[in-house]
Amino acid sequence: RMCLNQYTIGMERICAQALNAIIPMFLIVGGFALLNQILFELFGVHNIQGIVYKALFIIFDHVHSEFAMGFAYTFLLHLMWILGFHGSNMLEVVVPNYFSEVGEGIVFSKSSFDTFVVMGGCGTTICVLIIILLFYRKKRLGNIGKISALTVIFNANEVLNFGMPIMLNPIFAIPFLITPVVAYCIS
Repeated sequence: RMCLNQYTIGMERICAQALNAIIPMFLIVGGFALLNQILFELFGVHNIQGIVYKALFIIFDHVHSEFAMGFAYTFLLHLMWILGFHGSNMLEVVVPNYFSEVGEGIVFSKSSFDTFVVMGGCGTTICVLIIILLFYRKKRLGNIGKISALTVIFNANEVLNFGMPIMLNPIFAIPFLITPVVAYCIS
């Protein structure tokens, strides 16, 4: 009898918790459904990423110099990384429309960008990796550098970016933005 009462009390508690979760769940799902409808009515898109895409197209439509377009692409890509977005994925939508392949008179192309500007992934993290491996003092930072060394060589730098962390870090934001912009201007 005591086991049955404990089971009943446990089930009542679980049911009460489930019923208590219905109202917040309804508010969250309803709120996002309402936000989705508002976005569609105001901007004609179904998500916030669509708004970002529209803003990117507006920015790149108003830049007429190919050098300035590449500069803006480099800066925005790394700014998005610092803000916590996957900058390469967010800006991938503008690449086919604004950056053609290498040819005569072409200043900026995606292949030259990947080769000369973002060596080691976004933020030219191969430079960060070299600095870490040569001058690290803290064991944690050295371990992150050693773990991410192989991936950074092949332009997959998420381990280093999120492990340090470079994202949302104002100290690392300045070199993370400036290094690729300087590499772009030199290349």
